[in-house]
Amino acid sequence: MGSEVRFFRGLLIAVPISLGLWTALISGCSAITRTPTEVRVAGFLDETARADFAGAMPAPLVVLDSDGGLVASAAQMAGLIRAAGAATRVDGQCTSGCALLYAAGVRRSVALGGRVGVHRSDAGPVVDAAMGDLMVSFGTPELIVSAMLATPNESIHWLTVDELSRWNRTK
Repeated sequence: MGSEVRFFRGLLIAVPISLGLWTALISGCSAITRTPTEVRVAGFLDETARADFAGAMPAPLVVLDSDGGLVASAAQMAGLIRAAGAATRVDGQCTSGCALLYAAGVRRSVALGGRVGVHRSDAGPVVDAAMGDLMVSFGTPELIVSAMLATPNESIHWLTVDELSRWNRTK
């Protein structure tokens, strides 16, 4: 009985800590920093990140390192990038909603060791179609939009060097 009580007490302590960590991981854990020449976006893309990003823009370059976040926040941030005529560069990893920001760049690049991944949203076909339309409006090649829409949201399609090369060609 003593070990069961210790386990239960541990669970009571661990559950709130775990919930607190998960909350921190998915909410408000973004870092938007500004220098005279660039805005850096890292972490979760949510309403806080969107508001911070709006305050930091415009800038000629947006540097990305994010695993994505909320589609609506990412789409609004992408609109700000395109409106500013900014270039985008992935320095680390850019997946999920972050790919919308990457797509919005008038010029796009991926640093050595960087990577871009795409997948469908978890919000359903209407949101997926809107994401696809937004990507197309930014000049994303159909093969990348198709890969995004064909990849379930619990998975990721890492873009190949060839796919990135096709996407990053200036028209």
